Amino acid sequence: IRLLAGGAASMLPAGDPRPERWQSTLQSLLTTGITDADGIAAIDTLDAEVDELLSAVEPPDAFPFTIGGRSIELPIKVTNNSPTPLTVIVRLESDKLTFPQNDVPVVLAPNAVTDIPIEVAARSNGVFPVRVELLTPAGSKLTEPVEFTARVNNLTGLGRLLTVGGALVLAT
Repeated sequence: IRLLAGGAASMLPAGDPRPERWQSTLQSLLTTGITDADGIAAIDTLDAEVDELLSAVEPPDAFPFTIGGRSIELPIKVTNNSPTPLTVIVRLESDKLTFPQNDVPVVLAPNAVTDIPIEVAARSNGVFPVRVELLTPAGSKLTEPVEFTARVNNLTGLGRLLTVGGALVLAT
């Protein structure tokens, strides 16, 4: 529970009283002056509060997208069902795409859907999976990864030369 509470605490804004209260509760459980039943009840209460905070973040819905040039700005929508602004890390992974700014920290507005624009650059043509993960600032996995599908239709090299050459022949 200490690790879960630490991950949840890293999401909260500075000055939020919960992390200090959680640490105080956990510290007080290290004494022999508390019965097992009281200790279990305190841990269950703390666990429920941490779980409620962690489950307030909903991952984006997967959708296919197309990259028609070298890069695009991919809009990812993440929902925060908490009345508190929460900070999360957005991580994208793909074998054939690059992300100039990855592991992007984002503050999610309370009780709202936040649009997160992520720059995506293509390295080759084709259809590729893109994995999107949401993490706590402490590095804990927040939700299950979501897999998007990217289609890259970028004319490069020889294809671009043939296209320009064909256009010139038609123009002539």
